[in-house]
Amino acid sequence: MIDLDHNATTPVADEVIQEMQDMFERVCANPSSARGPGQAARRVLAARGTG
Repeated sequence: MIDLDHNATTPVADEVIQEMQDMFERVCANPSSARGPGQAARRVLAARGTG
């Protein structure tokens, strides 16, 4: 059987995994938070064009 349904099983590109890993290591805060760590996370995301 050939499964062409990638809705829930699409492989993640290596560069996406690397970017996520970098963010997990650098910024561990909720960017929606009004507190300092969250605002720092928001700034990092905005600088990367993802926020």
